[in-house]
Amino acid sequence: MSTRHGRPEDAGAPLVLRPASARAIPVLVWALCGYLLADALVRGAWDVALGGLPWLALGSVVVHAVLWRPRLEIHRDRVVVVNPLREYELPFGELDDVRVGPAVSVSWRGRRIQVWNGPGLGRGRPGSRGTTSGHPLSRAWHSHLDHRAEDPAGPNAPSGRSRVHAGEWVLVAVLAAVCVAGTAG
Repeated sequence: MSTRHGRPEDAGAPLVLRPASARAIPVLVWALCGYLLADALVRGAWDVALGGLPWLALGSVVVHAVLWRPRLEIHRDRVVVVNPLREYELPFGELDDVRVGPAVSVSWRGRRIQVWNGPGLGRGRPGSRGTTSGHPLSRAWHSHLDHRAEDPAGPNAPSGRSRVHAGEWVLVAVLAAVCVAGTAG
């Protein structure tokens, strides 16, 4: 992921980290859901298609929320942690600590925030992703620490925020209720 300027964050675009399986598995699940729905429609089994549609939609939305959307974005001045339930936008100046190992986490306002599905260093196996200092989040954090004295944050510096992904989880609850109602009736 390179640009003319060297690193993507140098050009203004964030460096987005997620494991390869976070893309491959959802695509396979969605292709299977599409195939099952198309098969029922081609066979003329409208009752099966209509009865299975809420289940296929539920599975698709859950796969999106749990695998597709979670990621770690490293910007020049902040890190964005997108987890299934919450999203955190955290300026480096507000972070207390960054931990990179088999799991990646950041400490913000005394809270440890685990990065869901964030690519870590591996578990000490041959071919693991390297050392802690080689991880992009660790490099960005240490770069911030090195430059903090040169460019202190002023009173207008952005502050960290967190928001809940309520809309998608309300959709999951509605689809689950429709699925349960369909099997009960």
